[in-house]
Amino acid sequence: MTPLEGLTYWLAVLLYSITFGFGFMGLLFRKERMVRFSCFSLWAGFGSHTAAFFSRYIQAGHIPTIGNYENILTGTLVIVAVSLWFFRKRSRFPGLLGTLPFVILLMGFAVVSDTAQRPFVASLQSFWLYIHIFFAWLAYGSFTAAAGVAVAYLAALRQGNIRDDFNELMFRLTALGLVTDAVMIASGSIWAKDLWGSYWSWDPVETWSLISFLLYGLVLHLRVTLGWKGKRLAWILIVALVTVLVSFWGVNFVMDRSLHVFNVG
Repeated sequence: MTPLEGLTYWLAVLLYSITFGFGFMGLLFRKERMVRFSCFSLWAGFGSHTAAFFSRYIQAGHIPTIGNYENILTGTLVIVAVSLWFFRKRSRFPGLLGTLPFVILLMGFAVVSDTAQRPFVASLQSFWLYIHIFFAWLAYGSFTAAAGVAVAYLAALRQGNIRDDFNELMFRLTALGLVTDAVMIASGSIWAKDLWGSYWSWDPVETWSLISFLLYGLVLHLRVTLGWKGKRLAWILIVALVTVLVSFWGVNFVMDRSLHVFNVG
């Protein structure tokens, strides 16, 4: 990690933390000035985060996707970008606050991992890598944002405030995540055919990705056909996010062997 990358990375973590702190207090005590300040610090943090991403990209010579640190650097940037888009309306700001703690914790975890730069191995030098990773992070960003809205919905419910608009937002984010997750799995299968000789190998990461996909498909089924919403929908989205964490990070912490080696470090 270069000094510029380290400075912009930690500045982003600091600004995201300030955003959460001032935003939470602003909503809790109904201080509009605090909320406006937190919005400013959020955009500043996103700018600093983007600078850290491009600094790593220039130094490494490839999109940061090797190891825990680079995956979190890129992944959290996508999560924040998705959140900024879906929560751009002032009324949806609590959903953004529900997402930020996850981002902050992940970025904190990243820097205790190995941050050394690594070159692309031959197996990763494929056009399908970029398609697979792009849709993977878009899916995970959508699922994380959906869980953030779920947290915000439950918090509002405890205060006696029923946010029907959050129900629709949870549904849309889940639908986006499921579609992009399907593209991620499909593109990964095509890449796997060229790389390993088969479309599907029942690798632990593949298996958990399939479990995650089926669970979110069940969430949409319950929402569309059985009308699940509100508290039940919020809790199942929070629980479902665990399968995303397991498939992307958890498997490589407990398994000695996996065809997916993106969690080195």
